[in-house]
Amino acid sequence: MLKRAGVWAVLVAATAGCGGMSREEAREEATERSCDRLEECDEFGGPGQFANRDQCDLQLRDLWNRTWPAEECQDAISSDGLDGCFEAIEGYECGNAADILNILGNRCTRERVCAGG
Repeated sequence: MLKRAGVWAVLVAATAGCGGMSREEAREEATERSCDRLEECDEFGGPGQFANRDQCDLQLRDLWNRTWPAEECQDAISSDGLDGCFEAIEGYECGNAADILNILGNRCTRERVCAGG
């Protein structure tokens, strides 16, 4: 079974392109919560995982930046969508690749988080 961090890393590589919270603040908060959860799951340093916290921060910041592009999300973050995204990140089941796919493909999408969708 793929470790969660390994799946995050794969999805970061594969991905091309909040009421009261700016897009930049949402991106930073999502990065912090994602990497915090991976750290809680002890998912740094192994094969297919982020090497360390700095690598996680860098790559997931880029992922969220591409997921919520400025031209579609600038000053248009959905509080409800962002709350649902954060809830999914914090509820991630350690080592569950399907959970990561649900977070990225369902709970934290541009359509849900960007108020303009």
